[in-house]
Amino acid sequence: NMIRLTKAISTIGCAVSVPASREWSLSRCAAMHTSEPIANADLKAQKRAMRKEVSKRLANLSEREVESQSSAVAGRLRAMQKVWESSCAEGSVVSAYLPMEGGREVNTFLIIEALCAEGARVAVPKVTGKASQDMRMALSPSLGALRALPLDTWRIPVPPSEWLMESADEARVAVILVPCVALGTDCRRLGHGKGYYDCYIARVTTERARRGLPPPLTVGLALEEQLKGPKDIPVGEHDMELDFVVSSTGVWQRALF
Repeated sequence: NMIRLTKAISTIGCAVSVPASREWSLSRCAAMHTSEPIANADLKAQKRAMRKEVSKRLANLSEREVESQSSAVAGRLRAMQKVWESSCAEGSVVSAYLPMEGGREVNTFLIIEALCAEGARVAVPKVTGKASQDMRMALSPSLGALRALPLDTWRIPVPPSEWLMESADEARVAVILVPCVALGTDCRRLGHGKGYYDCYIARVTTERARRGLPPPLTVGLALEEQLKGPKDIPVGEHDMELDFVVSSTGVWQRALF
């Protein structure tokens, strides 16, 4: 794939079409982590090695550096016209992960604050089981409610079950902000290996298609230490490419051809 580095971020306001490669099967998604492992031993070893390598790089980051990069990522995302307008459109919902307290990842609270200031509805993830399809979104009533959430053992805020969205409501999710272990400038993603986001994106895509809506825009957020070059991220058959990757230094869009 040819990947275009978007230097003038405002040009991302053009309409984004979605190729057939984004049409995922929910049945395939459900099989990802419940049947014979799809990835071969070499691929799994490559992914483990990259997770270890990125973890070492992130360990050297100070909290100040994380916040500085997070602020820059938030600014770049705010300048992405198509993504921001889709997030704030009436009736739409944006899915945003919540950062681990003191963690080495993009702090999404800076983005969520800006979204809430413009009246956007924000939903955050809640894992309800061990299967890859067991992640659902919880619709937040307010920014204050998000900030008051209790932390789990990983020091990640946990929303209450009362906030969980019904399956039919997932068609409202127009934008998904996706966490990562590593992201490539070709919009490939390496996650933690649970398959939660692959399955969630597939489910939302299906619900939106049933209502004649385009797939959600998927945006990976990366610190510079998580950013890799094209074809550097080891991927398998079920690993999805994202629409955009955003770091503190640039924005990359997946090739449409």
